[in-house]
Amino acid sequence: MQRAWFFPLALWLCACQPTSPTGDSTPPGFVGIEAEYVRVTDNRSAGVEQIPVAGFVKANLIGQDRRLVLTVVAGDSESGITSISREAEATWTCTDLARGIASRKTATYSPVSDEVRAGTWTGGRTLATATFTVDPFSGSPLRLVCPAFQEQSPVRFTTTITLRNGAGAAASTGVLAFTWAGRAAP
Repeated sequence: MQRAWFFPLALWLCACQPTSPTGDSTPPGFVGIEAEYVRVTDNRSAGVEQIPVAGFVKANLIGQDRRLVLTVVAGDSESGITSISREAEATWTCTDLARGIASRKTATYSPVSDEVRAGTWTGGRTLATATFTVDPFSGSPLRLVCPAFQEQSPVRFTTTITLRNGAGAAASTGVLAFTWAGRAAP
């Protein structure tokens, strides 16, 4: 009977604790996003630009001989960055002009960064960097996403990048859109 006060006090104390183990109630933040266009023939940079977090649409078409490397730097001084991931897909249309048939194609990309895929990601740091390499043509020695006899529309790649901190809070970019040039039928 002397301990009757303990349970209400313990319940009250637990209710006053921070909702996260670290007390971090703020979302993580983007330090910067950079897009680099790399020629696949010689692995040299063909240009770099800073990408706004709110959203981005690349005005110029990217050449089919280039891959895109997105580098994301994020920070959270309270509980650290535990993950940087993405939702991403590419869409295009292949058209058989002789038969008058068009088919829309979609490729969904893995949400994990190059570092996670390579096993080198170390989360929980106050500053973290992740890269995402995108090359819609990498699976074909001729760098085609449609059969050689078909016309290929421009390939539109869209992605949203999400950060998570140690407290589970998240922050995301607006939609980032990049388009590779199409190819006329031979």
